[in-house]
Amino acid sequence: MLAAAGTSGEMNAAGTDCTGRYIRGTPRLDTPLWPCAMVEGIEWAGWHCKVPAMTEPHVRTLVAFLRAVAILALDAPHQRAWLASLGLPGELAVADELALEFDDGYLLLPAFISNGWLPANAREQFGPIDAALAAMSGNDHQDVWAVEALSTDQRWEEVRALARNALKF
Repeated sequence: MLAAAGTSGEMNAAGTDCTGRYIRGTPRLDTPLWPCAMVEGIEWAGWHCKVPAMTEPHVRTLVAFLRAVAILALDAPHQRAWLASLGLPGELAVADELALEFDDGYLLLPAFISNGWLPANAREQFGPIDAALAAMSGNDHQDVWAVEALSTDQRWEEVRALARNALKF
């Protein structure tokens, strides 16, 4: 939970505003560059924030993972619409956001299985998606991450088919 620390532009005791930006002067060495104290369960420890270890994933992470798989299963126009809905700053959204959302949850797959939230064969269902996305990674495949490639690159059709199959578990 974020604690109230004023609105952007108001300086707190650490010399930062609520976003962690220093308002005036140079950063002080005794204060965090990110306002750790504003987040419950996180404390300042020298040069870094001490984040408590996650012992159990929250069910929201499972929901986010399944949503990511469902978005990978959508047809290209709906995937483009989802990317546009993110409102990412700067350049147009790139398709790698689809893979990043999936990857965040895929890393927790063993915990989802051990908690009984997904069946034991879930790795067989979701592993091929991970492998397909990994095969599309790297400097040699930058073109596949353009939003336009969602409609034109056959590799995205393969990912969609794998995601649709995985959702049948």
